[in-house]
Amino acid sequence: MKLHEQLERELDSHDRPDIDVQRLSHVARGQGTRALRRRRVVSGIACAAAVAATAVGVDALAVGPDQADVAGEVVTAVSPAVPDAFDPSAPGPSAPATGRGVAAALWWAVTDLQAGTATNFGGQAGHEWHASLEWDAADGEGTSQLDVNVQNDMPFGDCRPDKAVVDCQVSTLADGSILKTYEQRTAADEEVGIARIVQLRRTDNVQVSVSATNGLSLAGGGWDVRRSQPPLTMEELTELAAQPFWGPDLPTVFMDAGQDLVPYRAQGTPWPNMTAR
Repeated sequence: MKLHEQLERELDSHDRPDIDVQRLSHVARGQGTRALRRRRVVSGIACAAAVAATAVGVDALAVGPDQADVAGEVVTAVSPAVPDAFDPSAPGPSAPATGRGVAAALWWAVTDLQAGTATNFGGQAGHEWHASLEWDAADGEGTSQLDVNVQNDMPFGDCRPDKAVVDCQVSTLADGSILKTYEQRTAADEEVGIARIVQLRRTDNVQVSVSATNGLSLAGGGWDVRRSQPPLTMEELTELAAQPFWGPDLPTVFMDAGQDLVPYRAQGTPWPNMTAR
């Protein structure tokens, strides 16, 4: 039985809504108006993204739904071009993953789930593979940060007592894969920073961690709350983590598409205009 079928059974056992894990239709990206709140929520939630991604997230000042201020210039975001007929479960050419390729794969997987626009792409490749982007869902509620991290043969922790962790669940799927879901929350200034996190350890020892937040990280470890909840549900994040292409190699369609990402930075290096927001 395939992994996506195991996930569907697992989700059904928790009385969750029906999810089409194999959806291949490419959702048209939309853009809504939104009121951006720029309140700094201190620490805590930034650590949650680090737990899920173990890498620095994208840190750039969002000046519009699809623009970024790079080195004092406004740069219009360019999203990758992935063929509409692309089937992630079908055999095809692949190549060692690059940071740009992982970022393009994250963008494609998110737009397969919901409408929205992305900017401020970041990625890295090496002993692990990571990508981030800033996401404006078409619901118009505000900007969030999405991350994916892919590792090989890394320890997989159980749920541990933590007052900041909410609804942590670990389950073993029928094929032996392990699924962990939880939220980490930090309250400050009458607002709550939320990181919604899914970790999937497959039987091939590849571990995929994905997260969605309700705001953006700030220089110095703070958090800028932009919306009441992360834009992706736990079920949608589970679908994202279960995409069959995550691994040390990726379909070449993502490597090609990643060359078009603007603005993009190799993570671990600051944006040219990086200051405390």
